[in-house]
Amino acid sequence: MLITIVTKKRFKVIAVFMAVNLLAQLGFPSVAFALTSGPSQPEAASFEPINTNQMVDLFTGDFTYNIPLLNVPGPNGGYPINLAYHAGIGMEQESSWVGLGWNINPGAINRNLRGIPDDFSGDQIEKTVHMKPQRKMSFGGGFAVNLEILGFDALKGVNLGLSSSMYYDNYKGIGQNTGINLSTSTALGSAGSLEGSLGISMDSKEGIGISPSLSFAGAIKGQAFKFETGLDYNSRQGLQNITLSANINNFIKNVTKDRNGKELSQKKQDRRKSLNKGGISAGASFSAATYVPTMDMPRGTYTVNLDMKFGFDIINNDFSPINSFVKYSENRIIQNTVSFDSYGLLYAQNNNNKTTLGDFNREKDIPVNKKNKSLPIPSAAYDVFSITGQGTGGAFRTYRSDIGVFTDPKIETTSGGGGFGTEFNFGATGVLNVVKTGINPVISVTQSYSGKWQNHD
Repeated sequence: MLITIVTKKRFKVIAVFMAVNLLAQLGFPSVAFALTSGPSQPEAASFEPINTNQMVDLFTGDFTYNIPLLNVPGPNGGYPINLAYHAGIGMEQESSWVGLGWNINPGAINRNLRGIPDDFSGDQIEKTVHMKPQRKMSFGGGFAVNLEILGFDALKGVNLGLSSSMYYDNYKGIGQNTGINLSTSTALGSAGSLEGSLGISMDSKEGIGISPSLSFAGAIKGQAFKFETGLDYNSRQGLQNITLSANINNFIKNVTKDRNGKELSQKKQDRRKSLNKGGISAGASFSAATYVPTMDMPRGTYTVNLDMKFGFDIINNDFSPINSFVKYSENRIIQNTVSFDSYGLLYAQNNNNKTTLGDFNREKDIPVNKKNKSLPIPSAAYDVFSITGQGTGGAFRTYRSDIGVFTDPKIETTSGGGGFGTEFNFGATGVLNVVKTGINPVISVTQSYSGKWQNHD
């Protein structure tokens, strides 16, 4: 049998690397077992009372052995120390200083941290996030049926738009989007008006989306009403939501005096106005529940747009069907490192600054708007201490005599954008050839804020 001895240098390097890894596991077992965030000592992991006399667990069959060692002198008879053995050793269980499965534990107080440690008083918590900015560049064009005659919309009641665009997203890659939008409205005489719309979008990254809607408005005996319905469907996410709404307006004359000619108070006038409107709406959402992300890092969103529209005029008839656009957007983290002074439950009264971090959590944290009847439920994140010892045991936590006011730290996000729109029309009037052009510059700057409510809202 022929035996080949490998002497190449690269194999020797690999062998040395593997040997160093194996030796490092022996020298630093806490890193190998990923126990750096667990109990600091295995002695505190198990405790056995001195008076244990049940050597075999009747339910699991595990064996437990208890050996009294000594009695530390003290009041009330002293404090006993024992050596205990617990069977059922796991594959990743560490041995104590008296052997695997054996332990000498006089008792301990174990702390279960929840949120911020309760004894933090102004201690800084620093968070660093490095995230690649999301950049998106898109360009495309569209075709819209838009005919104006002497300044009036000649196709009133019918709107049709076609659009197509290509984009590059450094997160998603290259994509293409095509959209069709059709809307129409018609008058039904004295019965009212009927409106409908249909939007179809086809995106190589997001799938096909269909959004139809229908509404009917009219008036009967001085009461105006409007009914609306619609839905959103996506080929990748399925049926997302269905909406139904109805509104009724009662035409009540604005009366400022009562039947005796006395001036009504402003409160009564406002009450009569509130009777003019009534409505009901319902909806069902089939998409995954969305929550407003905690704005824990200052972010910035910036956009730049360039729109161009082309058309022609023929004897006072304005027809501008073609439009094109180029758009660039960027979303980035403005500040990579944010630090806050934190206060635990014991020092919650000092958490009165806009840039401090409180020791609390929220339950059912959902988006808040003016129609919400209840807010998310805040609760203090107190630490729990568990006690094990000879003749004692239990748990305790910190309490406060006040209710407490908890707020999120102040985080500001700045967004800005700019755009420039142009329109070119070529054609001829009854007198001479003309070229018309127009511009539409747009600059927007917005700033959002999260933190403590202001102005007693």
